[in-house]
Amino acid sequence: MHGIHDFIGNSTVVESLLRDITGNNVSQGYILFGPNHIGKRTLAKMFAEELLTQDVSPERHATIAHEMQKLLHSDCIILDELYMHEVQTDWDYIQQFSNAPQQHRKQHKTKSNTISIDDIRALQDILYETPAGKYKVCIITDIHRLHTAAANALLKILEEPPPHLIFILTAEEQHSVLPTIISRARVLTLQKVPVHQLQPLVSSVDENTRQFILHAAAGAPGKAIQLRNDPDVLQQEQTIHTLARQFWQTKNMAERMKIVVPIINDDSQSQNLLYHLGITLQEQPHNTVQIEQYIHLCASLETNAYKPLLVHNFVHNVSQG
Repeated sequence: MHGIHDFIGNSTVVESLLRDITGNNVSQGYILFGPNHIGKRTLAKMFAEELLTQDVSPERHATIAHEMQKLLHSDCIILDELYMHEVQTDWDYIQQFSNAPQQHRKQHKTKSNTISIDDIRALQDILYETPAGKYKVCIITDIHRLHTAAANALLKILEEPPPHLIFILTAEEQHSVLPTIISRARVLTLQKVPVHQLQPLVSSVDENTRQFILHAAAGAPGKAIQLRNDPDVLQQEQTIHTLARQFWQTKNMAERMKIVVPIINDDSQSQNLLYHLGITLQEQPHNTVQIEQYIHLCASLETNAYKPLLVHNFVHNVSQG
């Protein structure tokens, strides 16, 4: 991970964070909102490193940066990937992203990706410890995962935090976060990154691949980097993109239903297919009915309603329009 000055895009947000440090006006809570793969987790870690390396020697700065990269720094606690019994039990993988205590999840055989009150309680003792430096930083990603009780427990800490503690929280959308938590933090929203700022990320690939990655990334640096670095993921994305384009181009309702089966089954590629349906819809001639039906489908799927009926109605309405 490079320093915060190397962050791709959203320069106004980066500059605002740096001004807080130089102006000695650091908030005790930050929430970074923005689309998936936009760089929220990366920026949170970069900002944490910037906070923890203030007024230290170059040698100490390098040590802290290395410790943070390995998630070994005692003053940076991250709750990101969660242990889930029989779902995600690879501690080597989990510990690449999280160093917050999670043994209680193993003991209780927790399967949920929801952040529980036990997860917040496990953090508390650590967060109130005296830091080695000026700050102790706690990063919690995707806070829409907070259970109500956990959100209330976190709110209590945010309301009366120890003076050394800085929270950096991330989420995709504001409506998924309790207003009371938002009111206790400084809100910064990351926007999609212009294509010209993503170009350097894909300069090493051939022209056709470059154009596809830039298109599929849709302004998200993390997505561009993932597609550049993983040929298997790239090929999979190209296949799904082709299917999504065929969905809009065919007039056959049965063929359309066949393409969207992964959404009905809620399999591992359902969200990706939905994403590419949105991208390829933009490639088609403007059709108000198709746009409205796609937006309605995405919103309805978030309510956990009966997926087969939702998808059938979507395909039927799109085909009729």
